[in-house]
Amino acid sequence: MRPVKGSENLPYSSRRALVALKDEFKQRKIGKTGQSFRRLIPLQSPAGAQWVESDLEANAVIQIAFVPSYYDLITQPIIEYDLRGKKHVYTPDIACIFHAYDEPFPGRFVIETKPKEVLEKRGPEFADRFYAAEEMCKQMGAAFRVLHEDHLNTAYLRNALLLRRDNERDPNFDASDLLKAKFGDRSFSRKDGEDALGELLPEQWERLEAMNVLVAWRELGCDLAEDIDDDTEVWFPSDIRGKNWDPFLKMLQTMDSGVNI
Repeated sequence: MRPVKGSENLPYSSRRALVALKDEFKQRKIGKTGQSFRRLIPLQSPAGAQWVESDLEANAVIQIAFVPSYYDLITQPIIEYDLRGKKHVYTPDIACIFHAYDEPFPGRFVIETKPKEVLEKRGPEFADRFYAAEEMCKQMGAAFRVLHEDHLNTAYLRNALLLRRDNERDPNFDASDLLKAKFGDRSFSRKDGEDALGELLPEQWERLEAMNVLVAWRELGCDLAEDIDDDTEVWFPSDIRGKNWDPFLKMLQTMDSGVNI
């Protein structure tokens, strides 16, 4: 995400490129202390597993990695900038890239996570830092976002936690073919899907797992902004755009930066 000369007036898509973020940024190491939160989150991406140091940061990483077009992510990227003639160093929580996205929306993000109460009480303390980050992100073809609990502690997070292991399993395409033959373009409940798989998979846990894997892979679409249960309506997306549509990514793309919270 190095700045691109003359990039400030280009649309996001004109600056799109997939890069390994560990080659673009230095990272602040999260040390182990007796007081601090520290957690390693495994990721199947170029940068690999990443350390986080708060629940909010962990929740953001989990949801970013669950987006179908997710490509790469690092935590604690080090950003150097000049402000009022002085050099500064800013370390946001996350930098991430997605494979594909719709014009004119960004596919690269630099993200800060903070408790909402902290932002409301101490917002002026962060003003210069966030402003500099926002301006620098524009030069890098990225978007700066500030996320708090309202963005992160959601049904999408619960679904990502429910399905993230299913994302690592291979879909059962025989199950997918059976459901397509039975339901076609019609939507159906997850429970009806499980019942239909009874002729192929005799065990209930096998049917549930098959459905969950198809949803995790977006072979089956559903509203991931609502908690998944037996009554959840699912369907077969009509095209690749339908498979890649994701409520968390859409939130990142269309929300205000959050700098003025």
